[in-house]
Amino acid sequence: MPMRLDKFRLVHLLTLFVSLAMLSLSVLQIAASWLEARKSLYDTTLKLNHESSMKMGLTMGAVFRSMKNALRGNAKHIAEQTELGGDPQPHVDHFMESNNFFNGIVVADSAGNVLAASENLAGAEGAGLAEAAGLTLSDYREPAISAPFRSPDGKLVVLMTWPIHDEDGGYLGWIGGTIHLAEPNVLHEIFGAGPSGESGTYIYVVDPSGNILYHPDPDRLGDSEASNPVVRKLMNGGQGCEKVRNTRGNVFLAGYSAVSENGWGIVVQTPVGEIDGQVRDVILREIGFALPYFVLLLGVTIWIAEKIAEPFSGLAERADRLVEGYRAEESPKPVFLTREANQFHLTVMLAMDRLMKQAEHFMHESLTDPLTGLANRRTMDRWIEEWIRVRKPFAVILLDTDHFKRINDTYGHQVGDEVLRFTARIMAAQLRKGDCCCRYGGEEFAVLLPETSAAEAEGIAERIRSKLEREVSPAGEPVTVSCGVAAWPDDARTAHDLLEAADSALYEAKRAGRNRTVVSGHL
Repeated sequence: MPMRLDKFRLVHLLTLFVSLAMLSLSVLQIAASWLEARKSLYDTTLKLNHESSMKMGLTMGAVFRSMKNALRGNAKHIAEQTELGGDPQPHVDHFMESNNFFNGIVVADSAGNVLAASENLAGAEGAGLAEAAGLTLSDYREPAISAPFRSPDGKLVVLMTWPIHDEDGGYLGWIGGTIHLAEPNVLHEIFGAGPSGESGTYIYVVDPSGNILYHPDPDRLGDSEASNPVVRKLMNGGQGCEKVRNTRGNVFLAGYSAVSENGWGIVVQTPVGEIDGQVRDVILREIGFALPYFVLLLGVTIWIAEKIAEPFSGLAERADRLVEGYRAEESPKPVFLTREANQFHLTVMLAMDRLMKQAEHFMHESLTDPLTGLANRRTMDRWIEEWIRVRKPFAVILLDTDHFKRINDTYGHQVGDEVLRFTARIMAAQLRKGDCCCRYGGEEFAVLLPETSAAEAEGIAERIRSKLEREVSPAGEPVTVSCGVAAWPDDARTAHDLLEAADSALYEAKRAGRNRTVVSGHL
């Protein structure tokens, strides 16, 4: 049976229409927000991973230059001892005790016979090491780094060698250092503190042939990633960032960089699934912000629809009475429905626009202090966590307005708010490009200073304090502040400990008479 439209009440049709309009706009807004947030997070993650890979590459290059220098220096000393008829074993033992680069040390003559080896490479293992490394005798005449190989005792090893020459340039043999990939080694020291955490980001290292030398999963050591598009580019000395599917079918956002000193490649990558999860959390928060307003607006819509339909209901009731033979008590009064309907439609459209702007406003407010316009505590925590994650040294200044309660009690809270805004403007004007000024809470502020020592931060704090001391505030008198300074990583290893150190210094400044700066390390 076909649906009869004359059975629908006007209030239901209006409610249905407005609800569908609101729902459609909400769905479109959510979809646009999803796409924009995902693109932004993808781009940011790719950039950060690329920067991390380049920084790790520079670190690895510096370490390998030091390793080569250590081998070269010891090769020279062993050559001198050999010409004097000395035994190289004591020198090998001393080298092993004093270096933190290699897991083992071995010295061989020009024929590849082992002359001396560290304790963990003594015996059959040391004797078979040169052959297992896959290098020819001519390879040992130049500085070399082997591909990963299994030593005689089954360990996965990389061998780094340096030739030994006498004063006339004659080839005497070579000295080599081993890196045991499945044991604590120099790679773990470099990359163990690299990017990682809830985002799922991790680092792995490959040799020039695409074999994995370092990976958070020990079972992946020695595996070949030569078919991975990113690794193929690394094998050709490339660098960059892109979305990639690895050999196991997992999709990542990868930043990569080649290391010229050894031909190895570094990959920093984040699972796409983790990024999509972050986007989903952002969208769910937006929906959570908008849902109460959606429900409220829907209730208002139903109420307005009932008011608009009320004259039509009255006319319908009177018409029914006439049809049934009853006499109408009074004639219906005219109602200007077209004007009211247009006004109602405009109201709904304006309300929807206001709702979307309100959602954007909430997002902005979640990152900004509404009184001073400075970044809020949440934004400050994000900056600190990010700088610690990328190992960027920085200093923090905590500033507290002295006797602020007296200002509020004497001049009122409005003047107190003006004093806080005045203090924020003075602070921001004294900072350098790249410094971050935040409202920490109440009358307390925080300044984050990247690439800044505690001593430099003390100077900036003093500049802010002196400027405030000389200026007349909205309260008609100068405002003084007490400052506490701490630096990462000198004064603390974690964000929590860093803020506690700065807070302790601030407390000491208050205790010592206010209007002064105290550095955490000077307590």
